[in-house]
Amino acid sequence: MNRLVFQIFSETGMWAKEVAFLEADCLETARYEGAVKLKYIPYKTLKARRRNGIGEHHTVYVSPELAEKIKKQIIASEELRRKHDLPYIFLHQNEGYKVAMLNVEYFIKKINDLICKYGICDNGDELWNFTSRQCRKTLVVNMIENGATTMELVYQLGHLSQSTVMQYYAEVKSARLAEMNMEFFNAQFHLLLSKEQLTTFSEEERRLLYVDFCLGKRRVEFGFCTRKLCEGACKSRSRSVHCANCPHLCTGIKYLPFWKQLLQDQNERVHGLLKGYQQAGIASYEEYIECRQEKQLLAAYRNIVETIEGSGGDCK
Repeated sequence: MNRLVFQIFSETGMWAKEVAFLEADCLETARYEGAVKLKYIPYKTLKARRRNGIGEHHTVYVSPELAEKIKKQIIASEELRRKHDLPYIFLHQNEGYKVAMLNVEYFIKKINDLICKYGICDNGDELWNFTSRQCRKTLVVNMIENGATTMELVYQLGHLSQSTVMQYYAEVKSARLAEMNMEFFNAQFHLLLSKEQLTTFSEEERRLLYVDFCLGKRRVEFGFCTRKLCEGACKSRSRSVHCANCPHLCTGIKYLPFWKQLLQDQNERVHGLLKGYQQAGIASYEEYIECRQEKQLLAAYRNIVETIEGSGGDCK
């Protein structure tokens, strides 16, 4: 039962009381095939819901795996529910004792006992102190980092307004600023952002860069542009070789097949160009602007392919 309770906390972000008071009819079939909803009473907003004429119950989607485990708990608690005329699924009764509901404080104590037993520490090398609220905040962080909108968070958490959710947004963004290093951008966007590109950005500028990347505002062919807006218009646009040899280009492993194809095509183009010069009896073609430009582009493509392959997708 304790594992099930922990999974509900982790997957739904529900408050402790909401989990403890789950009833036998808590599972509902959703309109999407194979989807299941978990129905509960959001006690923290219950009065406000009543004032606003909103139903007392709130529902959230849960995974089929979690739904199946909850079904088993409903079946396991059926006899106690019928015997004591109670609707709740987290009931238990030890021999010689009265029937009891889920004691969340005792559940949290057992989690912390395990933390102490196995020496699980936080980032400050202190023993981690578990609370059920941490599962809720972890869920929010994961949702924000995976692109969830404020309205999606409002629904998931059962809030009636966006104000509390915006506090979560601010907290998550603030916490991530110090961690917006090369590894962070690589993990989020699978891009090779070099030290030279990133060190010119302050923490606030990195946050704005992250937002721009999320919104696709800096997208260029096969990557993103890290040029600062204060540097003015892009100076590469008037050149025959644009982003490929630009120091502001930020590309990555997911673009490798495209760069390889460009390299192959450009190699064939240069080979054909040189063959044409030779057939025409032109010996001084190395000084031709066309020849130099095509070779520069070939070298740029080759450098990008080698950089991506040499990194294995990680920042260097």
